[in-house]
Amino acid sequence: MINPDRIRITEQELEQCIDFARRSAPTQQDIEFGQHDVVPRSVDEVSRDTIIGKIAEDSMMLRMQS
Repeated sequence: MINPDRIRITEQELEQCIDFARRSAPTQQDIEFGQHDVVPRSVDEVSRDTIIGKIAEDSMMLRMQS
């Protein structure tokens, strides 16, 4: 079982996730894959979703390295 208390993301890693999300958000899809009956997401929403994904990716990478 994964113990989330053992996974630590540094402030620098978090800032890199946020920076990546903000830079890439304007080029991402505004409609999530497979959804056709929703309002397009704003750049802020896309950025938020990307930040969440990048944090999850980094967490899994750290978990797999430990």
